[in-house]
Amino acid sequence: MNASRDTTDGEHDGHARSRVAALRAVLAIGVSVFAIDLWLPSSLVLGSLLILPVLASAWLQSPRFTNVVTVACAFAGIFGAVIGLGGGATSPPTTVALQMACSLFVILVSGQLALMRIRSEVRLDRSRELVATALRSIADAVVTTDRNDLVTLVNGPAQQLLGADAAAARGRPLDRVVRLERDPQTMTPADPRAPRRRLLVVTEGGQEIRRPVEVTSSPIVGVRGEDFGRVLVLRDASDVVAFEERMRELAYRDGLTGLANRRSLEERLDLELKHARRARVRLGVLFLDLDKFKAINDTYGHRAGDQLLVAVGERLSAALREADTVARISGDEFCVLVPEVGSREDLGVVANKLLDAVVRPVVLEGVAVPISPSIGAALYPDDAGSADELLSCADAAMYRAKGLGGAGWAVHDGATQRWSPAAHAAVEDPRRRPNDARSSANDAPTAQRTPAPHEGATTGNSIENGTRNDR
Repeated sequence: MNASRDTTDGEHDGHARSRVAALRAVLAIGVSVFAIDLWLPSSLVLGSLLILPVLASAWLQSPRFTNVVTVACAFAGIFGAVIGLGGGATSPPTTVALQMACSLFVILVSGQLALMRIRSEVRLDRSRELVATALRSIADAVVTTDRNDLVTLVNGPAQQLLGADAAAARGRPLDRVVRLERDPQTMTPADPRAPRRRLLVVTEGGQEIRRPVEVTSSPIVGVRGEDFGRVLVLRDASDVVAFEERMRELAYRDGLTGLANRRSLEERLDLELKHARRARVRLGVLFLDLDKFKAINDTYGHRAGDQLLVAVGERLSAALREADTVARISGDEFCVLVPEVGSREDLGVVANKLLDAVVRPVVLEGVAVPISPSIGAALYPDDAGSADELLSCADAAMYRAKGLGGAGWAVHDGATQRWSPAAHAAVEDPRRRPNDARSSANDAPTAQRTPAPHEGATTGNSIENGTRNDR
């Protein structure tokens, strides 16, 4: 802003010096022509030369000053002619009068032409000033160039965004002032007039920083179609990008637990199935539903219920590999994708690990609340060949586990569901608090470990040798 103010002050000083020089030129020309006209009063040409100071006055762009000069030159022409007649001019009086009339006509017409030129220049200057003021006042960063792509204007927001001084940028090639790179994460809009997302490269503290910006480039075309350059409008898109990332996160993430949501799970499942078909490996799917979650909500409130869901999500994530996917698909239902699982036994190991991770009590409102899940598991391609069928098989196995008392897991084997009978344990009703006098040590919640997978799950034929030893 200081640079812009210094530039404006310099322009004002230049205009003041030009006005003084023009004023001196008008006076010098007027006096010289009048003196010569007095010396040779019969000369029509020299009398007509009084139009020169009139035309010169137009440079000052002051209608009042031009009118004064015009009137002064007209009186000077008349005065010179009168003196010439009184001094014994060689030309007849009629000729001298005609010369004077012609001189007055030329002077007055020249004065009117000069006024028209002044008014046009004033309107043009005001229009330019208005455009320049608008470009400087606009909130977006604006950079204009000439037809050779040399920078002609950089407004205040552009100076801040680019970290460039307006005076230093003026006259430089545009690509040296505004460095733009294509943003690989954005698509080119179908409408060429729409803003395009680019990465603006700026240097701060000796380091290059890339900021997302929306760029609109438009040609500056005259009324006759001539090319005067172009105007570049840049808008900082950092907030827009952050908002888009937030919307994308909300679209694919559960807002409460931060886990993947149903939409994200479905897309991930499609990708994992394609990979499993291509690599000829198995894919495991587990459905997990919390037992007696409604009773916990009714007893401790929905806020405590939300805390419980967050805790379960964290436990599931901690018990899985980075390659696995855990999603909250609704209420108290979770789904887990286990890619490249070796066999049905390995899937049972995963289910048992998730069971052990979840059955630990959760402290809600200062009370250790016992929880347990019912888990159903299904295997691709042994149980189903499509995403919907695979989810249905896991869901059916989960309801089988819940129907047998919960706190356990069941594995679908295609035609029937196999249940691990000793996997579940009696779980205390959460509405009976541990410090309740009616509770006793005999009915305290317990959790038994699931037996070895071969006790409750059928063994499927492996597509490829090898098991998940990292479990």
